This record gives sequence, C-alpha cells and structure tokens, in this order.
Amino acid sequence: MRRLAAATSVLIGLFCLSEVLWVGYLWAGVDPSKSSGVLVISLALVQVTAGVSFVWWTQDARHNVATAHHRYHRAWIWWGWLVPVVWFWIPKRIIDDIWRASDPTGSRRLVTWWWTAWIVLYLPPVVDLVFESNRPGDLTGIAWINTAGLVIMIVAAVLAIKVVWRITAMQTARSEAPAPAV
Repeated sequence: MRRLAAATSVLIGLFCLSEVLWVGYLWAGVDPSKSSGVLVISLALVQVTAGVSFVWWTQDARHNVATAHHRYHRAWIWWGWLVPVVWFWIPKRIIDDIWRASDPTGSRRLVTWWWTAWIVLYLPPVVDLVFESNRPGDLTGIAWINTAGLVIMIVAAVLAIKVVWRITAMQTARSEAPAPAV
C-alpha cells in the first residue's frame, strides 16, 4: 500500500506541475489549448493517470478494511467519481468510511478540508468559461482566473496527499500491531 500511496502522491504532484506549466503559458500570452496539441494531450494523460491512481489507492485502502461498515458498495469507489451530481459527495463519504474503519477515534477534519478544497476547485473553471466568452483573446484575465484555480488545486492536492498518507499510516500501524493475547 505504501508504494501505491507514493505513486499516487508523485502523480498528484506531477499534475500540479503540469498545471503550473499551463498557467505559465497563459501568463506568457500563449493560449496552450491552441498552440500545442501535444501539451494538451500530455496534461490530460497526467490528470487521468493521477485520478486513476488515487481511485486505485482508495480501492486498496477500502479492501484493507472491507469487514467494516461502508455506506456504499465497492463499485462506487469508481462510479462515485464518474456519475454526475453524486460525484459531489460519494467519494468523500467513501474516504470518510475508510478513515473511520482505519481509526474509529480519529478526527476526519483533514478529509473535510481536502473535500472542501476539491469542491471549491470547480469554481474557477466556471468563471473562466464566463470570462472567456465575454472577452475572447484576453489571456490576462484568463491567466488570473487560472492562477486562482492553480492555488486552490495545490491546496487540494497537498491535502489529498496528506489524506493518502494518513490513512496509509493508520492501516499500516493496524496491520503491524501485535495480535492481542489470547
């Protein structure tokens, strides 16, 4: 599980780095979506790979506590991210259940902070669409909006990585704990 947590963390970091590159292009006055198809495809691949890795880690973490009570069937680990509307709450609840099963006494505040940042991350793209449609060709305004989105993304990414490692540590400690005396 530690290797998957490490891979997930690296991929999330690469995704943030790719977004820094995207915003850098915007600040340079270059619209990356129109200048390089290779860049757009590369960024999309990094994003999808990071997402799949996170969900795969979630599946592994849930499997480690499969005997505990979970509010959703394990198929929702994947579907929760793909089905419109429910993607706003099912993934968080799945992580909450994994956290609770890994450490019933621990506070899940970190999960709430991560999820809040993740949801807030949806706001800049909406503003970006409105702004871009009102001022075509003005990359400065779009760069500001994307910079705000990047800051939120970095916060969400750091919190996601902390969630991954905290749950991994809780589960590793449980699996390495000596068995109770009989």
